[in-house]
Amino acid sequence: MLVWPTALALGRELTQAGDWCTQANAIRQYADCDGDSILDWVCVESYTTARGAIRSSAGCYSDDGHAGWPTAPDSYCPSSPLFLGWCTQENAILQSTECDGDGILDWICTESSTTARGVVRSSNGCSSDEWTGATGWPTAPNSYCPSSSLFLTCPRPNYWCDPTEANNNGNWTLRQADCDGDGIVDLVCTDMDGRRGVIRSASGCQIDDAITGWPSIRTHQLLPLYASSLVTP
Repeated sequence: MLVWPTALALGRELTQAGDWCTQANAIRQYADCDGDSILDWVCVESYTTARGAIRSSAGCYSDDGHAGWPTAPDSYCPSSPLFLGWCTQENAILQSTECDGDGILDWICTESSTTARGVVRSSNGCSSDEWTGATGWPTAPNSYCPSSSLFLTCPRPNYWCDPTEANNNGNWTLRQADCDGDGIVDLVCTDMDGRRGVIRSASGCQIDDAITGWPSIRTHQLLPLYASSLVTP
């Protein structure tokens, strides 16, 4: 189950979720669904269209009737892109931040194993419609959210550390971290044999081995990554 970090910007949140939304393919998230400044619970399933919401305005009840499970209408939580079916893939990371300078939090979607990204922006009517290009998915430009360090990143060439590559055999692991402290996310590749390399913004996002350090980039160039315990020294 994927559970996104709790953003307590609204000050209060529901805590009565219990064992609700604990099935294997469930994704659970806080969102203020009903505009009362209390964070409600949203649940969707990554491989189905099932969804529901425990709302403070509905007495915080989690039974299927009150939560609308599994066919809750859009009106139950129109403020949550996740609830509306956006950014629900298994390796998705959904975060809120202010992207367009209007004082309203926007939604960023990235993937942990790719460089795909998109933004639901308040200045664009909060549209999550990928068919019209509203979110920019999967190649939203930096200008869609220049304030987010997790959004700014070096591009990954198709052949570099591709976890889906046929010859990979599950060996490569692609991660993201700001290795050089410039506020732009770098791409880190490791494998089960201890090899590693980084495409760094400070090096112009160049990809040849001499610049990425593959297969034996020095530890000091990965210090922020070590600090976050993503790679074992």
